[in-house]
Amino acid sequence: MHIAWTVNFRLKLPSFAKNNLPGVKTLLDLAVAAPRARCPRFVYCSSTASIISATADQPGGLPEHVTEGPSFASPLGYARSKWVAEQICLEAHRQTALKGRIAVPSSKRLRTNTNDDEMYVYHVLNPHQQPMWHAMLQWLKKKEDFDIVSPQEWVNSLENSGLTEHSAMKLLGLWKETYCDATQEKKPRPQFSMVETVKPVRALRDIPPVGGACMGKIWDWVQANVH
Repeated sequence: MHIAWTVNFRLKLPSFAKNNLPGVKTLLDLAVAAPRARCPRFVYCSSTASIISATADQPGGLPEHVTEGPSFASPLGYARSKWVAEQICLEAHRQTALKGRIAVPSSKRLRTNTNDDEMYVYHVLNPHQQPMWHAMLQWLKKKEDFDIVSPQEWVNSLENSGLTEHSAMKLLGLWKETYCDATQEKKPRPQFSMVETVKPVRALRDIPPVGGACMGKIWDWVQANVH
């Protein structure tokens, strides 16, 4: 199971081509060379960002398969690198003894594929569209005292803060593009198809929406472990 990846939204694709993508091929080569009668299973943990711009499938969600072009991914280097890694896995599925032994969860059933023409792609996530961010912020206010402002206000405050060393400042350009670009049309929150994912993963069939108790536990963990 390959999960390790550089999470840096400022990097361009060539940076990932140097430091991350070669590792995918190396691990696939290792799996193919394993001295077993049958190749081991290989699971690559991708990202929802690799399919975020795709067209919804028949059930109305982003499809559970590897997309054909990089334009289906977010334009960020991180997202494009995940898309490229999926293509590497797909070629290994098509051309090596790993055929039917590869799965690509989008952070995004781990069994032999009975359809040799397809590679497993699973969307491992909470399917609910609720709660919205405002509700979650209200839950967190029970833990901490802070002001709730619009994303645009937050970005403007960050930009005018003068805190050049603040970690969030490194992504100021991304925040401005995401929240402050008036030319960008507001899009509905994407829904991911999970028709195939829920078949082998029982825990995802009846998973409830995120609640206040869960958010409280997450916040307590962050306060205790993130400095």
